[in-house]
Amino acid sequence: MDTHDSSVLGREATGLLSAWIPQALVLFLASGSALAGAPPALWNIIPSPQPGVREFSGQVIAKPRAGERIDPVSIVPGSELVAFIEQTGEWIIKTPAGMTDGAMTVRLASTGAFEYTEPDWIVYPRGFPDDPLYVSQWHHPRISTPSAWTLWTGVPAIVVAIADSGVDLSHPDLAPVLVGGYNAVSKLAQWEGGNVSDVSNAGHGTAVAGCVGAIGNNGYGVAGVGWNLRIMPVRVTNEPSGSAVLSTVLAGCRWAAEHGARVVNSSYAGVSSASVQSTGAYIRNQGGILVWAAGNSGQFLPSSADWPDVVIVGAVDTQDLRPSWGNYGPALDLVAPGVEIATTGKNGGSSTHNGTSFSAPLVAGVIALAWSVGPSIDRASILDDLSISCEDIGPFGEDDVFGRGVVNAREMVLRTWRRTHVFQAPLTSLDEEGPLSVELWPIRPAALVKPVQFGSDLNALAVAMTNGERLESSTINLTGLDPRRTQLRLATFQTSWGELAVEYLNEDGAWMSLIEPASTIEGPIVHAWDLPPEAVHEWFALRITVHTTGTDPIYVSSLSIASRCLADFDDSGFVDIDDFTEFVSAFEVGSPSSDVDGSGFVDTDDFTYFILAFNAGC
Repeated sequence: MDTHDSSVLGREATGLLSAWIPQALVLFLASGSALAGAPPALWNIIPSPQPGVREFSGQVIAKPRAGERIDPVSIVPGSELVAFIEQTGEWIIKTPAGMTDGAMTVRLASTGAFEYTEPDWIVYPRGFPDDPLYVSQWHHPRISTPSAWTLWTGVPAIVVAIADSGVDLSHPDLAPVLVGGYNAVSKLAQWEGGNVSDVSNAGHGTAVAGCVGAIGNNGYGVAGVGWNLRIMPVRVTNEPSGSAVLSTVLAGCRWAAEHGARVVNSSYAGVSSASVQSTGAYIRNQGGILVWAAGNSGQFLPSSADWPDVVIVGAVDTQDLRPSWGNYGPALDLVAPGVEIATTGKNGGSSTHNGTSFSAPLVAGVIALAWSVGPSIDRASILDDLSISCEDIGPFGEDDVFGRGVVNAREMVLRTWRRTHVFQAPLTSLDEEGPLSVELWPIRPAALVKPVQFGSDLNALAVAMTNGERLESSTINLTGLDPRRTQLRLATFQTSWGELAVEYLNEDGAWMSLIEPASTIEGPIVHAWDLPPEAVHEWFALRITVHTTGTDPIYVSSLSIASRCLADFDDSGFVDIDDFTEFVSAFEVGSPSSDVDGSGFVDTDDFTYFILAFNAGC
């Protein structure tokens, strides 16, 4: 272990939810006579509470429908009127003891007497915690954690082990998220008397733990990558200097994986040792991921140390350059900020450090944050997402200085989120079961609301979209679909004039226009588009943007992928002689619409394909 700065402990000398399903929006439709002729504005979109983002306050907001005279308190015994907002016509109602704000909202909505009801949330600034030292944490914007936090701040389902010098057990930014740990020197679990408090003079383990999971938005100190993760302190040394025996470090890592840690971080030297790979493979077999710091000696890490089961993390500075002391080489997987990293310190304080010791836990934190979106996601998929989501800042592709690039928390979270919403859509199910509904994400200017599941009936479900707002679909598995027989159908309902922009995601990850120019929305309508061949690969994603000229919203009620009848050339819903006549007319002039086989050319294959479909009745 060496130090290259008097204020820095650089460890590396040579070498380097209950099973949570993302909380769906809960949609409630007020029912009753008050609904007669009403548009779908009655839907309440109620996200689940999330600490540090939105929390129940013990009150709800309810706006009676025009002309309704109702006493809200009479509906829910024990509730109290707190205030009437004259400017908006809203009631503020105190939720009675023993009832959640969500349940109160549902009860009021069920009467049909309210235009909307919703929790009177305790809210926080999106993505920017109130921790006083957050302004010193330049690394967060660099790895896009603030924008990731607008989506997700983590849940306790994922435990991250810190194999280090221990942790300050009473630190306000760490104590509430700690779980039982282990002393690998004494070979005693914490509950057996093993000491896991930070033994090092520099508070190295405490600093590393803070990078991963210091609690955000608690008005104290700093913020870690994941605010609600769980931290497992695994002390691998009893020396005040922090020095440790590699085998002890590895034993601590293995113990952590055996006792529930999904991510294990080591900010020690020794990454070139084959025993590190052996422990990485063991942790892999436990379903976990081992993250290791590349080192601070400015040394070249050869490909022989490019372990398949260890994520090796290098460092970049504030200018996206490799620090002179940062190890590099083909063994490097990716990089993260490693200079002037503000984090937690001993005795409840804070500290600032340099070194890959602090780059590695940033990556470990991003992995854990994203994994907590869907704890059932397999390890290999998480690693794929980590690799693909990196921001490439060097030569194209993987290189010896930056690996795959800088870790990106937002992209990682988005990718894992999409994995939890894969819609299996084999062609047989389209033929046999009809259209498949698809989840959409309402994306607001400042935040991503949880996924909404839409149905196929225009009058069954709807979500309001105002000017400039966007819906983005989940990623749908389209393996086995024939683009020639696949149609996208979107049902909308309007109360003001507007236009619709629809885009799909191509294989290169770029958004391409599906309809050009934008489609005018004219009252209740079901739009149908053939999917272009390039839009149908192993997966598919869609986004819809609404532009309105009025103040009223446009409602999107359903999105489905449906099997298209090729022989119904005029889209009349019937296969008859009109279809044959129209196809022949289009074919004779070489119209692109007669390219029914999706080859990009109009030729005899199209005629043959159409005749086969026509004779088969579809």
